[in-house]
Amino acid sequence: MRNLYAIILAGGVGTRIGGDTPKQFIRLAGKPLFLHSIEVFRSWGLLKSLTLVSHKDWILKLEKEADPVLEANDRIVEGGASRHLSCLAGISSIPYDDEDIILIHDAARPFFTTSELDELVGSAQIFGASTLATAATETIVRVEENSNFTKESVPRSLLYMVKTPQAVTGKLLKELLANPVSEDISLHPTDLCSWVETLGKQTGIVPCSSKNIKITTPTDVILATELLKS
Repeated sequence: MRNLYAIILAGGVGTRIGGDTPKQFIRLAGKPLFLHSIEVFRSWGLLKSLTLVSHKDWILKLEKEADPVLEANDRIVEGGASRHLSCLAGISSIPYDDEDIILIHDAARPFFTTSELDELVGSAQIFGASTLATAATETIVRVEENSNFTKESVPRSLLYMVKTPQAVTGKLLKELLANPVSEDISLHPTDLCSWVETLGKQTGIVPCSSKNIKITTPTDVILATELLKS
């Protein structure tokens, strides 16, 4: 029987959201932001283990706030200088096999569901990798570099906005790790989709709720609070 592992990336420093505390610790409904994601995974009840990836300066705080919900197989590891390196740090802590599935999630996205996780795992079994995503609903335009005018409109029927969690099989993950990315951090993959593209492969799409927002700005915090109330 395959094992399911989850990695929650909680290593941000909160520069865009302001204040002295990283966004993963912002309180929503009386709980730190990262805890909402853990609760969804816990209610799903299918994980072999959960790994939290933290900036080194915030590991002690994360350990303290996460301690009541962490289980025997769970762990907290130090992240890296980019999202991708933090992802690799989480992956290196997991004893996965080819048939296992690893779910990668951003702690700043508290609104996903157990049914979406079920579909994500099923899609990953078919494609090797899969992501939650929402179809674009507004007109999208491409602009000239360093300009404030449009270059062309892009057909929105061909566009999806990528979310997390994302899932990858252990087999495909081993292929990805055998193909090292550039040492230049600016060229690192920004998510699983862009990482899989380096192998010339495709990522399956699982349509998800538009509520799957990323908490990045103070306005997002207000919106998330209202979503929780509803």
